[in-house]
Amino acid sequence: MHPPPPFRLDPEPCTWFDDAYCHAQLTDAPLAYLSALQRDLQSIADGELVIALPAKQIFADTFDDCSQSGSVRGDFRVMPCVVRGPGRLTKTVKIVGSNFSREVVRERMTVGRALYLDPQENFVHSEFAAFALSSARTGACAAIAHRLLRGGRSVTIFGAGPVAWYAAYYLASDDRIDRLRMVDPDVDKARRTFSALKLQFPRLQGTHLASLTQADDSQVVLLATDSRTPFFRPAMSAATLVISLGADSDAQGELEPEWIDHATLITDLKDSALIGDLKRWHDDHLLQGTPPIDLVSLLRQQKAPATEHRRIVFISTGSALFDNLTIHYLLERASQRP
Repeated sequence: MHPPPPFRLDPEPCTWFDDAYCHAQLTDAPLAYLSALQRDLQSIADGELVIALPAKQIFADTFDDCSQSGSVRGDFRVMPCVVRGPGRLTKTVKIVGSNFSREVVRERMTVGRALYLDPQENFVHSEFAAFALSSARTGACAAIAHRLLRGGRSVTIFGAGPVAWYAAYYLASDDRIDRLRMVDPDVDKARRTFSALKLQFPRLQGTHLASLTQADDSQVVLLATDSRTPFFRPAMSAATLVISLGADSDAQGELEPEWIDHATLITDLKDSALIGDLKRWHDDHLLQGTPPIDLVSLLRQQKAPATEHRRIVFISTGSALFDNLTIHYLLERASQRP
């Protein structure tokens, strides 16, 4: 018999939101979601919302005597964020991992949970599966960058996974694109992803490919890969806007450093410069002058960025702020259900 404690052991109340729910809510009214994100970013730029955004902590796997045979290097990240404003206090923490081996949880690069804390008592009020939430908010970030940076109507996407699908879905829902070219070495995956988008948007023209045989002629290139080494060079495309989404850890890379001399660099938020390609360029002393401008600064200026180059490279490494704003949106929708 265990002794009865002189304190309460009641469970803390918590609501669970699975991937299917998050996907449904974030694709049911895509323009409402994009507009909510952009309004919140504008409110941050205007000082109406205040954020606390510590740099994400990344814990990379290491190989030692304790490692399992054949183990694949990955990482997990701790991503906190607090957003305060009139009648609003959103405290969130996401714990998400990079799943390179994909043996137990198959076909998912992103695994983990996102937590919303009670504003007053700080218990975990709501728990969200992180896969659809993370993939969707990354795709939405690309669509907002396309809006603000006046991207063209033809897009080539490298990668055909969930982030690529969400990015194309939001771009097409926002009536931003007419032509889509999807490139992935797994041609069956590229076909399935392109076909799913074509079914949703019959007017969308384009094709899927295993690789490019010549320089790409799309106005926009979007990189949504899990590449471990930089591969995309300026000579591979005539695009005036390049959006990089996949190099979100120090073990990943998408952009060759030649881009430093060929494009103006812009990030989603300032902490993107601490990870991936930008961090590698900084550590190699390749970046000179002021840090890249971010979306909040761009909205604060309320005008297109001054560029010395004809081309723009937008780099997102995944921000806890976009998780926080997305969770706020999901909770607002949940509160409106009958």
